[in-house]
Amino acid sequence: MRILSVLAGLAILSTPALAQEAPDLSPGCLQLTETLGDFLSATETSAIENLDDGCRFVDVYFSLGTSLRVRIEEGAIIAPDLEAALIQERQFEEAEIMLSGVRIAPDLGSPVANYVSEMQVEPLEVSMRYQWNVDTGETMINALSISSATLGSWGLTAKLSDIPDLGLARTGAVPVTGAIEELVIEADEQSLIRLFLAPILIYSLPFDEDPVPHIEAGKTDYIAAVRAVPEANMDDLSKNTLSALIDTFPRVEGKFIVSLLATDAPMRLEELFSWGPADVTRKLSSVQIKAAMADEL
Repeated sequence: MRILSVLAGLAILSTPALAQEAPDLSPGCLQLTETLGDFLSATETSAIENLDDGCRFVDVYFSLGTSLRVRIEEGAIIAPDLEAALIQERQFEEAEIMLSGVRIAPDLGSPVANYVSEMQVEPLEVSMRYQWNVDTGETMINALSISSATLGSWGLTAKLSDIPDLGLARTGAVPVTGAIEELVIEADEQSLIRLFLAPILIYSLPFDEDPVPHIEAGKTDYIAAVRAVPEANMDDLSKNTLSALIDTFPRVEGKFIVSLLATDAPMRLEELFSWGPADVTRKLSSVQIKAAMADEL
């Protein structure tokens, strides 16, 4: 989720220091430095330069608005409507975003402590290519990937519908909507869930209680919810695969593929945050789900 927050911020950058060091920036790159000033901070080695239809930046920090910060060794945004989208505070109609050497670490208030903390974090490689149709709201995520040499990798493609102009949605002029029509996830999971997703979920549990009973009860409930999905929507192999992955939480490992196809109605994005066990059975009963470990394909 934290990585997706970075991508979302980049998809709609103010570090005036960067612009001052590069006076020949294109209008799009200048707009980029004016837009993300509250989120990006520069270092002595930071730089920004023009690309065809985009910008490249080196050695910057992205703030998540918490005690955490993200260091990006190198990144690039390529979008034909770069300047217009940034001025209108909306997503790009077509973009490729690439982030290399991404490290998420706490801001400890000391340059030495921060350096040591970042040194101990495994860097991530993150990229996304997508297209958004301003007239229809259809969005194609052609590729979204997060990978690490030792933590594993996740790749995602998707077809979304009803995605609004996020600039207008931010002002309340249009509602925040969206739906999943198709989704494919291919993962070589080693530690990404344990290090990034699991802590977010576990911190939502009662803070002064042992989390293990809550985790085990939750796993039992969600496995039962998967088992209750009609066979017409999910076959036994897929149920067994998802149940086994849930059962190993938070230490999920293995290579697997999960695909979703909306047959009756698309899965609404605005409902994704209400995913109790009953919600899982109901929502998965309206789509086609396939899941398998790589060695079962």
